[in-house]
Amino acid sequence: MELMKKPSLSVPTNKHFIRLAEMEQTVAEQDNSLASLLGKLKKASSDLQKQKQITLIKIREFDNFRAQLEERHAAEVKKMKEEINELRTSLSQMEKELLNLKTELDAQREANNRAPTTTMKNLVERLKNQLALKEKQQKALSKALLELRAEMTANAEQQIISAASQKEAYLNVQQIVDKQTKELKVNNM
Repeated sequence: MELMKKPSLSVPTNKHFIRLAEMEQTVAEQDNSLASLLGKLKKASSDLQKQKQITLIKIREFDNFRAQLEERHAAEVKKMKEEINELRTSLSQMEKELLNLKTELDAQREANNRAPTTTMKNLVERLKNQLALKEKQQKALSKALLELRAEMTANAEQQIISAASQKEAYLNVQQIVDKQTKELKVNNM
């Protein structure tokens, strides 16, 4: 009776061996798949590290280039400011000379009105010529000052445009790296 109550052990059949073989085949395929995925993951990690290094190098290059641009721009601005100051000084000096000549001319006219002589007339004419020459020089200096200001403005605008385009290029590179990193992470999951 005791023998009858005990559950009988099943004897492995051909179906069990086939099923066992199929399971072993599935486990082997999964091992191969995992090994392949592990290899891809290692390659993706390696590629990501390389991309990070390239990005760091590009960032350093960009920072160096920007620093050089800033130095060059500062030097140009300093030089142009010095030129403007020189032109202002020269213009101020010419304005003083012009004022002196006008004062002298007025004094000479008044003297000529009292006693006009040939010498006085010649002197007045010479003073008029000097005054006209000084006015021409003052106009030329004013024009040069305006041109220099326009050139400084154009240079400053160009520097700003250049820095903005470089920053945009850097941001584009960073977005591509971030996108590729995200894709690699998604593909590896």
